Amino acid sequence: EGGVAAVATSSGQTANALALMNIARNGDHVVAVSSLYGGTVSLFTNTLKKAGIEITFVTPTATYDEVCAAIRPNTKAIVTTHGSNLTGNLLDIGRIGNLARERGLIYIVDASQTAGVFHIDVQKMGIDILCFTGHKGMLGPQGTGGMYVSPEVKVRPLLSGGSGVQTYLRSTPAPAR
Repeated sequence: EGGVAAVATSSGQTANALALMNIARNGDHVVAVSSLYGGTVSLFTNTLKKAGIEITFVTPTATYDEVCAAIRPNTKAIVTTHGSNLTGNLLDIGRIGNLARERGLIYIVDASQTAGVFHIDVQKMGIDILCFTGHKGMLGPQGTGGMYVSPEVKVRPLLSGGSGVQTYLRSTPAPAR
C-alpha cells in the first residue's frame, strides 16, 4: 500500500479500460484529448457514458486554453494518447500533466504507440496512470500490456483471490493487492 503499482494486462486496451473504470464514477466528468484514438478509448467511451460518466472530447490540435476550458467542477481526469501511429503526432504530455496536477486531476496517458520508443518520465510529466501494449515499441509478444499506477492513485483489482497459499482468507492478502 502506498507504493507504485505495476499491473500486467492482456493489452493496452485492457489497461485503458481498467484505468478509466477505476477512476471515474457516476456523475464524474473526463476530458479526453481525442481523435488520435483508435478503438482503445473511443469505443470504450460508450461504456463510460452508460455508467453516468460525462466525457468531453478535445481534438489534439486544440490550444492549451481549449483544454483548460473543457475542465468542469466535476472533472475527475484527463486522458490522452501520447502519440498517433497514423500521423506521427505527439502530444505534449508533460504540459498536460502539469495542468492536471495544478487542477488536482488524475492524468491517464495511453502510450500504446510510444512506450519503448520515446522516453516517458511519469514523475516529471505528471502522469498518474500510464497504459501501454507489449507488442509494439516494447517488443513483446501479442496479448501483453500493462499499466503504471502512481502511489497517489488507488485502483481496485479487476480480479481477486487465488493467493495460492492462504486459501482460508476471505480476501486477497495485502501483498497481492
